Amino acid sequence: TADSGEYQVLARWDTPKVVKGVSFLLRLTVAADDGSERLVSTARTTETTYRFTQLAPGNYRLTVRAVNAWGQQGDPASVSFRIAAPA
Repeated sequence: TADSGEYQVLARWDTPKVVKGVSFLLRLTVAADDGSERLVSTARTTETTYRFTQLAPGNYRLTVRAVNAWGQQGDPASVSFRIAAPA
C-alpha cells in the first residue's frame, strides 16, 4: 500500500504460441544510487503472469526468458518501469 511504502506489480506477457513444457525465467532488478542494478527477485513460472510484491519506489527492469523442457532458453525480453514515491 502507499501508506506502507510497499507496492506490487502484476506482470503479463504474451507468447507467440502455446507449447507444452515451456516455463519462464523472471529477473527483476532496481537501479541503485550508484547507477548499477541490484537484483530484487527471480522466479520461474509456467504462467504468463506473475505478481511481484513488497516493492519500494524506484526504477525497475523486468526481464523474461522462455525455457523449453530441454533447458534451451529463448531470447530475453525486457521492460523498464518506475514506481514513484508518493507526492
